[in-house]
Amino acid sequence: MLLEFSNQLADTVERSARSVVAVNARRKMSSTGVYWRSGVIVTADHTVNRDEEISVTLPDGHSVSAKLAGRDSSSDLALLKLEDIDLPTVEISDSSALRIGQIVLAIARFKDGATSASMGAISTIGGAWHEWQSGQIDQFI
Repeated sequence: MLLEFSNQLADTVERSARSVVAVNARRKMSSTGVYWRSGVIVTADHTVNRDEEISVTLPDGHSVSAKLAGRDSSSDLALLKLEDIDLPTVEISDSSALRIGQIVLAIARFKDGATSASMGAISTIGGAWHEWQSGQIDQFI
């Protein structure tokens, strides 16, 4: 039973990693982004230290240029635009079904194309709140 669970986790990482890229927008290390919608990468704003000469490492290890489309430091989100890239978009689940204690996976991609995964648990679930500089955030997980 434990081996089956472990294999299911590995399958989930493999499937999800198809939508995960490395964002190369700071000097020494890359950060991770997800292919959210066609041509759109979502990443952490604090890891995008420049507005130009940004590249993204795709799951196959190839790097392509990306353009900064927008950023919101109060929610720590940045959007990058890619052209002519065909990746599967990230799978979005219904957050209303989440429960405290459920296992979650964090998947990252490195500049060289390698994948990393770590596991944790949902520790808290909260409702909507307003950021001091931006609009409303739907839910705290």
